[in-house]
Amino acid sequence: CVLPLPWLRGRSGHLRLRWVVRDPRVKEILVLMAPVTISLGLINLQQLIDTLVASHVPAAVMPVGVERGSGPAILDKSIRLYMLPQGIFSVAVATVFFPVLARYAARMDMDGFRTTCAAGLRQIFVLLIPATAFLIVFAHPVVSVLYERGAFDSHQTDAVAAALQAFSVGLVLNGASLLLIRSFFSLKRTWTPTIASVITLIVNGVLDALLYRRYGVEGIAFATSIVNVVAFVVLYALLRHRVGRLGSRKT
Repeated sequence: CVLPLPWLRGRSGHLRLRWVVRDPRVKEILVLMAPVTISLGLINLQQLIDTLVASHVPAAVMPVGVERGSGPAILDKSIRLYMLPQGIFSVAVATVFFPVLARYAARMDMDGFRTTCAAGLRQIFVLLIPATAFLIVFAHPVVSVLYERGAFDSHQTDAVAAALQAFSVGLVLNGASLLLIRSFFSLKRTWTPTIASVITLIVNGVLDALLYRRYGVEGIAFATSIVNVVAFVVLYALLRHRVGRLGSRKT
């Protein structure tokens, strides 16, 4: 809020800050922000659930040479690498496309909206498919180079690399979901991705409970990948129902 003030000074008269709750535009913003805030909280809650489940992984399914109770640390280190291409590519693409989508939505130009959304999805696919392949194939050397030193030995490298590979399975669709979520925000349908987040949170908890005892941290990571697939399918189907075809064949 403060950063643009020097550039705005002297333009169109004096700037004054006013808090007018009764203004219909302020009310609209507050109403639209509520589900967005809830959705962001659900994402953090999902990570918290994964961490709690990882702390109870039985010793029998922990990788050789890795102590019981190391599950949260393994999960944390693999998530950091998994989120790197998300932050570099998908977040950047979604951020750039968001105002364009909002502009088309405000003009009720659904043809432009669909074309832009499809182009954004293809851009994310082009960037994240190679990143996914790289992380799956080279997970072990990547983890070794970045983490293996001091008390972090080859056994921990094997465990983190396995979790990273399981996370990477859902990398592409998770990145695409970021754009779909912003597409709904552009349409002022902020409750739709929030409800989808609630559904995926429940699915994630069920899958964690089913997989962690047999597959350990790797199972928890794979549960997240399955949830990413479910979230993308749900969001894509709902958006397609809302605005029409999104150029799936061309994609």
